[in-house]
Amino acid sequence: MEDLFEKYKDITNGKQMKDRGIKPKTSRQSFSLAFYLRAKKLEELIRAEIEEDETMLGVWMPAFNKKIRKVRELTNPDDILRFGKTDMEFVGTKDYSNLEFKGVGGKIVDISGDHITVQPNKQIGNQEQYVVHPDYIKLIVPGGEINEGYTLNDLVVADDMLGHQVRFREELSKDRVRDKNGDIIRETITIPEHATGKFIRYQDNVVSITFDESIGKRKHLNFHESYLHDILESSSLGMKEPENKEEYIREKLFGKLFQKTKFNGARTKHIVKDILTGANQGRYGPPGSGKTLLNKDIETLAIAHEQIRFVEKDCKQQCNPYSIFDEEFSKITPPCPKCMKKYGGEEYEDTGNFKRPSPEKVEVKVVKYGPGFGIVKIEGSIGMQRYHMAGIKMPGGPSEDLLGTLETLAILGKATDVDPEVLAFLKQAYEKTGNEDYDPDGFTIGYLQQANNGILIIDEADKLQEKTRDALLNALDKQEVFPEGQRLPYPTDAFHIWTLNDKTKFKGALNDRMSLNAARYIKDPEIADQITLSSRYGLTNPVEEIDIGDIHIMPPLNLSGVPLPAIIRRAVATFYINFRKKQDSDAPLAEGNFELGSERSKNHAFDTSAVNILFDDLPYQETPHTNIIDEEYAIKGIQHAFCTRVVLNKPSEDKAEKQKLLNYVEDNFPDTLGREESAWWCNAIRKVAIYDTKIEGFQENFREEIAQYQEDPNSSWKPYQKVKASIKSPDNAKLAQEGPAKYPFMKHLFDDTPEFEVNKIQLKEIIQYYMESLERSPHELDKPNC
Repeated sequence: MEDLFEKYKDITNGKQMKDRGIKPKTSRQSFSLAFYLRAKKLEELIRAEIEEDETMLGVWMPAFNKKIRKVRELTNPDDILRFGKTDMEFVGTKDYSNLEFKGVGGKIVDISGDHITVQPNKQIGNQEQYVVHPDYIKLIVPGGEINEGYTLNDLVVADDMLGHQVRFREELSKDRVRDKNGDIIRETITIPEHATGKFIRYQDNVVSITFDESIGKRKHLNFHESYLHDILESSSLGMKEPENKEEYIREKLFGKLFQKTKFNGARTKHIVKDILTGANQGRYGPPGSGKTLLNKDIETLAIAHEQIRFVEKDCKQQCNPYSIFDEEFSKITPPCPKCMKKYGGEEYEDTGNFKRPSPEKVEVKVVKYGPGFGIVKIEGSIGMQRYHMAGIKMPGGPSEDLLGTLETLAILGKATDVDPEVLAFLKQAYEKTGNEDYDPDGFTIGYLQQANNGILIIDEADKLQEKTRDALLNALDKQEVFPEGQRLPYPTDAFHIWTLNDKTKFKGALNDRMSLNAARYIKDPEIADQITLSSRYGLTNPVEEIDIGDIHIMPPLNLSGVPLPAIIRRAVATFYINFRKKQDSDAPLAEGNFELGSERSKNHAFDTSAVNILFDDLPYQETPHTNIIDEEYAIKGIQHAFCTRVVLNKPSEDKAEKQKLLNYVEDNFPDTLGREESAWWCNAIRKVAIYDTKIEGFQENFREEIAQYQEDPNSSWKPYQKVKASIKSPDNAKLAQEGPAKYPFMKHLFDDTPEFEVNKIQLKEIIQYYMESLERSPHELDKPNC
């Protein structure tokens, strides 16, 4: 793995950062990108391991082997009668009756008893077909081999205890006769395709199988081997079924994503979704369920893959230099007041107007990423106050009277159990304070400022007092905080990871700003054993072996770049409106959980939908899936956003509440989408009709364009490029004529879809979706009276 500190330690100003190709990213964006690249690299390694040894996953192989004899011709009469089949070629070996039959070729028509009906390929008498004895012909064997029977595969074991896993390659219907109370009952038993079971006995040509799922009312059935020769398959892994390649890759990938932490696949995927969306995370569960261990893994991965940070040389908050000189990045994470005072000079102090310096004037220091330099870890406690989090600056300068008061407070503190550390903190703040509430001098930063542009890990955050937790709202929502005694806000753009034992304390607004995921005690013995190997013997996934490259020169994951059709976007918005109405009714779906339907929840749903598509590229590479947010992915996104906001403490109630929400989304979103599809097409048709009164042939162009896309969605690429070019050059009359006027539907998509930037595959899928939605809608293209 490349040593990034050595690579960049010579950088001293912002211009050098730009010249070296450093792309600015928030801490959440950096970790999300590093984690995604790590997952991709791990998947590549797992696939390479499989390709190197294709037998490791196992295969379904024939349970019976054919006894093959290599032979080109059959001349023995017994062999001819046994192996001869209709349409096989023959050659006469001697004359038949008065006919010149020797050397004549043809095909077998029928075999009956010890005689064969043949049809010569040339006229040798007054008949087309003749019945001959096998002595008169020889057969040409197709492929040069015949099957003389079957034997059990040497690798297959039939045993009550050690019997191999078997599968029916195709459906089998078996007639069965049984005696019940003296009555003969005939019935047909059907074994479905791919039915599986255990091969427990093979004796006297009878195969005995115990099925994994009952066939009718029975799990144990006997078969004569002749039924099974061609359709029964056995696992090459013996008693274990062959692994599904994609499921195997997913399981291995989820097991290696973190260094020590092990959860089941579903729980791991929930955590991964939130990491990739950059959501602030709250993990709840009983002690010893893996919450703190996962936080340690995230810290380890961040340090290993990011390695360094670029910070303003003298900034206590370690502001990202791009925050100071780059206007666009400063909108995401602004500089602190101290940096603005340093680089804004007297004008900023007098007016608050901050003129950005040129990049070469911004002093830069490269630091090793880790505790104290990007990562802050604290333990929640009831004694922690708001100013511990947000920092503090007391009005007025230090004085002998003030210090005397502090000494008195200290004495009182000992008598009243006031934490001496709190008083020491206040004393330090007093001693450093400046004279004005807008002056950053003398301000003592809190944990939130320390973690700016980094990771803030709070263990047992539920122990914090409510007023202390509430102080975190702005830091979570707007990435800024107003400290005590300070007029100006301070940036607190950090990736928050909290652990909680009692998550019911995180309700309402705070819960809406966190994505809550449960950590439970492991019930899978295999995963439990992996945890033992990690904790007892130190067997972990080496982080250093996964080289993801230099993330500092890479752009962040662009979740908004995953195409979102306007109809889906509006349907999700409408669904949330309707859900809020239901929550406000006399029969809410989720009692008390009004934050489930918030705008943050909706945006979390969109981000999760996009992440699902990105992440499905990894363990599902061979399974075709959409590249746009369609109905299926929208539902998954809403379900995740809902479930990470549930606040029930008992695991049984928690699970039941989440299942209720999952069902509600799956049952109700399709109806909402159907109504939005109809409304969208109605609006589009009306809009075209209005333009048709101003631009001759506009409506006809619209119908022709739609017909073209219905026939071939791939034909949309040229219109897309034409309309895009015309939008970028609004004053070019020729482009306007070739673009929007000729392709009104495509122009409507651009109008309705912000930043409509797609590739060919994405555009094809978007057009396919719109064409399918048109078929489902009740509207006609030439009737704007919808």
